[in-house]
Amino acid sequence: MKYSRPQTLRTASFLPSQADLVSACFVLSWALLEAGGAQAQTQAQTQTQTQTAPTPAASAAANRAVPHFDVYQYVVEGNSVLATTDIEAAVSDYLGPTRTLADVEAARTALEKRYHDAGYLTVLVSIPPQKVDEGEVRLKVTEGVVEHVKVAGAQYNLPSGIKSQVSELAEGNVPNFNKVQEQLAEVNRRADARVTPVLRAGPLPGAVDVQLDVDDQLPLHGSVEVNNRQTPNTTAERVAASLRYDNLWQLGHSVALNLQVAPERVKDARVASLTYVLPTGVGGDALTLYSVHSRSAFASLENAPGLGLLGNSDTFGIRYTRPLSADRDLQQTLAAGLDFKNIRQTLVLQSGEGTGAPIDYAPLAFSYNLNLPGDERSTALDLISALGLRGLFGNSEESFQAKRAGASASYLTLRMGLQHSEPVMNQWSLFGRVEMQLATGPLVPTEQMVIGGADSVRGYLEGERAGDYGLRMSIELRTRYYQPGGPASGWRLNGLAFFDAARASILRHIEPQPASYTLEGSGVGLRLSAPHGMSLDMDAAVALRDGDTTKAHSTRLHARAVWGF
Repeated sequence: MKYSRPQTLRTASFLPSQADLVSACFVLSWALLEAGGAQAQTQAQTQTQTQTAPTPAASAAANRAVPHFDVYQYVVEGNSVLATTDIEAAVSDYLGPTRTLADVEAARTALEKRYHDAGYLTVLVSIPPQKVDEGEVRLKVTEGVVEHVKVAGAQYNLPSGIKSQVSELAEGNVPNFNKVQEQLAEVNRRADARVTPVLRAGPLPGAVDVQLDVDDQLPLHGSVEVNNRQTPNTTAERVAASLRYDNLWQLGHSVALNLQVAPERVKDARVASLTYVLPTGVGGDALTLYSVHSRSAFASLENAPGLGLLGNSDTFGIRYTRPLSADRDLQQTLAAGLDFKNIRQTLVLQSGEGTGAPIDYAPLAFSYNLNLPGDERSTALDLISALGLRGLFGNSEESFQAKRAGASASYLTLRMGLQHSEPVMNQWSLFGRVEMQLATGPLVPTEQMVIGGADSVRGYLEGERAGDYGLRMSIELRTRYYQPGGPASGWRLNGLAFFDAARASILRHIEPQPASYTLEGSGVGLRLSAPHGMSLDMDAAVALRDGDTTKAHSTRLHARAVWGF
């Protein structure tokens, strides 16, 4: 077995003259026996004496019985991982004249603790038999190296891949368990694999054998969803499917494909997206690349019957995400990136002719997420900002003006979302959510805030209204969870009552367009979770104000059924 070249530390905090040096030549092991004998003799004397405190003379005699010697330097042998300054700091308090065996043992303990505090838990420090001559004491460091590494239980992960991700436990290495913990945390971020190290004494003195126990599952996930989240003037049904693989190349990379279509009339909605997530290092940092291809008909134009918009667009985006903290009670994430948007929305006339207003632009995107999870109450905050810069990747003032009068290629939007869940009574809870958007000026339609729909104001079609800035709020009273068949059955059911409201405002509106729109809706809902990844969400809502398509006091049932694996 290979060890690094021994490192010798010589610390001379005391510099006595030659006359002051006391030549104390003895063997430490013999001195230990002498000290033990002196202690036994003292105990025997104590048993024959009366219950009185020892006299000063007796204490002085006992002190003289303990061997004293000078220690002006410690020679540390066998070190290859700890810095000289760290060793020096550990033993410097135990240098000087008239030291005892207790001081040497204290130096040994302090040095070993310094190794362990630094993460080297397999390192031991001992005092070898020696003669103390001219104030020099030797300490021997035994660095426990990894002799063998075995991976057990892996079904969907290559053993070599597991070993490479926990490289601190490589064979021949003196493991730093602070780094081991970091690497294990990174490996165990994936939901489909759990790695647990088991350490045993190796066949050779100071050696360690490691077994990495792996509990993994097939990293393939998917879902099929049916809902009725229609936009104005389109058919009701939508079918969506997703497929994701989370261990591409055996490196923990993730690739996902999402599809959505309107089965009754395909031209109403055709959306495809592809996402690739690339972990970039320890700590959860990741680079995300995505593409969205949309060919959808949506939204009639306000005060213009017979007109509509074709939402033909392509978006390519990149995000770099960094977790700022990942504690159990506090999770924060920061992300920054760029979106390349190619928008081909087309104004469609009753005659079937169209007039296009294409636009290409690339806004910068920034986001911050704060999550305070809890068993009974939880809070989440999202901040998202988009910054458009004139001239960046083709952003032109003319194309923005053609898209919307008054719009500028240089713009800034800020979106904020805050939600909180609070327990109230008998395991019921109160949930509240507030979202808002601010803008520096008129925006093109793709950057506006839309209101109405199952995730906005229930009782309305998806995206019935839109504005440059706005406010949206929702409050829900949720019942406790009921578990038909018992906790092990997999069935969970709860109900809720809700009220939603939103207001979207237009900057520099042109008559007869209103300056703002307000939507309100209320109703009751049901949430059902079933075995085998099945779930059902239903909300029956009443619209309390007129929308673009929905009239006040009309009712709508929002339904969503999902099967996932």
